[in-house]
Amino acid sequence: MSPIPLQPNFHSDRIEYIPISDQDCDELLALLHHPIFNKYLCDNRDLERAFVEAMIRDRNALFAGKGIGLWLLKHRYEQSVPGFCGFYKNEVLEIVYVSHPDFQGKGLATECALRVIGYLQQGNQPEPFFAKIDLPNIASHKIARKIGMQEVCMEINSVTGGKMLVYQFNAKRSVDG
Repeated sequence: MSPIPLQPNFHSDRIEYIPISDQDCDELLALLHHPIFNKYLCDNRDLERAFVEAMIRDRNALFAGKGIGLWLLKHRYEQSVPGFCGFYKNEVLEIVYVSHPDFQGKGLATECALRVIGYLQQGNQPEPFFAKIDLPNIASHKIARKIGMQEVCMEINSVTGGKMLVYQFNAKRSVDG
């Protein structure tokens, strides 16, 4: 069976997944400045617009090269942007899922993570990916386990000096995305 061609825009029951673009810089910056995301995702650094613009360029290069990247999440039934989700690559491919506190506890991050994993698995060469989660970020640990990731080691966050658990998803495992 030949792989399904990847389409950068797709949807789930509640969410439209739209590849991040330059026009999304302000929305991403606002999400990243939220105290919860600033603490766990940005390591308490006040990110500037230039950083987010560079992040968008890097993610767009990942889309061009591998057909994957970060998607802005737009609620299909409300006029809201509850977060973003997808993959980025440093040394290894990593998954990230960010939902605004107004949308937490409703299964949204789990739904979105499973959907982008399903999308990744439709590609020609699905590969293993990781999640690096600060130890105190209990909600993200729960989601990592719900989506089938396995804890593989602990690392020290090079910015904060805090502990992070590293999870891996086996590319051979299939999800219904």
